[in-house]
Amino acid sequence: MKLVVVVLLIGIVADSLGAVPQSRIIDGHDARYAEAPYIVSLQRAGEKHFCAGSIIHKNWVLTAGHCLIYSSFYVVAGLTKRSRTWEFKLGKFPATDNFSSTKNMKETLLLMILD
Repeated sequence: MKLVVVVLLIGIVADSLGAVPQSRIIDGHDARYAEAPYIVSLQRAGEKHFCAGSIIHKNWVLTAGHCLIYSSFYVVAGLTKRSRTWEFKLGKFPATDNFSSTKNMKETLLLMILD
């Protein structure tokens, strides 16, 4: 019985070694043009996208708690045309004084957009 378990584990590990990591959401699909205009990208200055959020009001974005991994970043909207995007600076994050992105993995986070 132990031999069968060992052989199965070796087979599973060997099979996963050749797998190409996916950067997509599991069972996700590419969005159609302008399908989700409320989605924004969270980005650091001069860097690429690291997290996403949803516009819930003209001055508020809802995102996941684990997205608070940097103290400074931008909300970027309007990515249907990369040449026509808007960057917004953020105000103080409400209720984040005792917040930890590693301890609060299931928490949501509100981001205030400055005019």
